[in-house]
Amino acid sequence: MFLSGGAQWCALLFGLLQFVPAAAQTVRPVIMEYQGTARGQVEYINDSFQPVNVILEAKGFHVSETGELSYFPLPSGIHLKLSTMSFRLAPKQAYTVYYDAKADAMPAWFVLYADFAPVPK
Repeated sequence: MFLSGGAQWCALLFGLLQFVPAAAQTVRPVIMEYQGTARGQVEYINDSFQPVNVILEAKGFHVSETGELSYFPLPSGIHLKLSTMSFRLAPKQAYTVYYDAKADAMPAWFVLYADFAPVPK
């Protein structure tokens, strides 16, 4: 992992929670590092043959000395703006989400989970 002690980094991890049976979903890029303000985009791709609903959720995280991750609500010192928090993704299509993130103190770490769920019939 890219955790560097004492460095002034703002890091984003893009996570994937997948609930579409036998179908792959893609998120890219997976990891981003910034110094200062983070401004960019992440692409979500539906590789399946059925539409999916996608819900995004930002959380803070901590990595222990043994490498175990623990997650918690997004800290109030991290200010995140997303172009959307949810969207429907057609089969074999991609969707781009734009973000701006700034932290009151560094280093600052958070993860952006994407929950892919089949569209009810």
